[in-house]
Amino acid sequence: MEKQVEFDIIIDAKDMYDFLMKHFYGSFSGKFGLVLSIGALIFFFMGLGKRDVFQLTILLVLGLLFTVVQPLQMKLKASAQIKANPMFQEPIHFLFDEKGMNVSQKGETALLPWQDIRRVKESKHSIFVYVSSINANIIPKEKLEKEQLAQLKEMMQGHLDKAVCHLS
Repeated sequence: MEKQVEFDIIIDAKDMYDFLMKHFYGSFSGKFGLVLSIGALIFFFMGLGKRDVFQLTILLVLGLLFTVVQPLQMKLKASAQIKANPMFQEPIHFLFDEKGMNVSQKGETALLPWQDIRRVKESKHSIFVYVSSINANIIPKEKLEKEQLAQLKEMMQGHLDKAVCHLS
């Protein structure tokens, strides 16, 4: 019998937020922005009472940009994206088998062969199966049974090169 893992999920704003955060802060620009913000906050606190108000204001704004503002914007974007896209209102059916990943919804099915999967990343809450450099299928771990999650990871690690599959 052919091994397969099958499940239905509905993506919500929390799942989308997790993807946006992992995607952005996993990139060079996200990491650079975070380091810049943390550095600015350090200089802000070191400069209290020593620098003028204008310099402190600039440091505080830079410090909050990638540590507070960006995450809040992503939270709003995730919520808006889920509400605006009807695709996220219906369950998405996933079937992983020896051929690859089958995704179906409302009677339409797409097969993504294993060799066409660009990258698989994992966050604390989700697995992201990238079909392009910026588009990914989101698989929230909490919406799978433990056994399904273990089987899915095992199947991905068995079919994908380690350079593509970044699962723990």
